[in-house]
Amino acid sequence: MVDTGRRFKPQPAPSDPAIHQLSIKTPTDKKHKSRVRCRECFLKDLRKETRQICKACKDDPGLCSPACFEAFHVRKFPQWLAPPAAAASPTAAAAPPPPAAPAPQPSSRRVQQRSQRSPSGSGSDLSEPTVG
Repeated sequence: MVDTGRRFKPQPAPSDPAIHQLSIKTPTDKKHKSRVRCRECFLKDLRKETRQICKACKDDPGLCSPACFEAFHVRKFPQWLAPPAAAASPTAAAAPPPPAAPAPQPSSRRVQQRSQRSPSGSGSDLSEPTVG
């Protein structure tokens, strides 16, 4: 093993939402207020330049507003959408679906009409049922 003189620093997981935040891009020697394109606006065919970036992301993406910041990170890390309570409790995610509603029962008058029809099949079905 070759010693390169660099120390290994344990990095937090890149998908951890706590380490991602908007920050101002640091000025360079040639540009005092350097700007980059907003990634989310670029996907929508808008040209917006901004000084705000996310330093925790690998390539320091430019993000013009908190809305673009959130949209970018939700697209990049889909696990951010899951609520923390459901992720912590495995039984909550495997809850059974609610029972189906029972089938509707026929009305009692229609049942009476069917039972009072003539057994031969001939005759008038339009006759009024007798109440007994």
